[in-house]
Amino acid sequence: MRSVEFRQPKNTKAQPLTHSLCEMAKRLGQVRAVELSEDVAKCAKSLEEHYVQARYPDAQLGPCERWEAEECLLCLEMLWRWIVGLK
Repeated sequence: MRSVEFRQPKNTKAQPLTHSLCEMAKRLGQVRAVELSEDVAKCAKSLEEHYVQARYPDAQLGPCERWEAEECLLCLEMLWRWIVGLK
């Protein structure tokens, strides 16, 4: 996963850099002037936790259960539909 950089207004020089899916979704919503729903934010946060465990094996809490994988897929679909709907 790569971090995403959003351009800030010209009056600020800071350009945020993050690996947080929730933070990226919030910033994308701000850029597009669209509110991030609580459900989408929760899904982004949930996926983020699995990303950390996949990237850093020592952080893994235990094996992933089938229901967790299915929940991740549902969250991914919800997040993707929200992003595509921002066109």
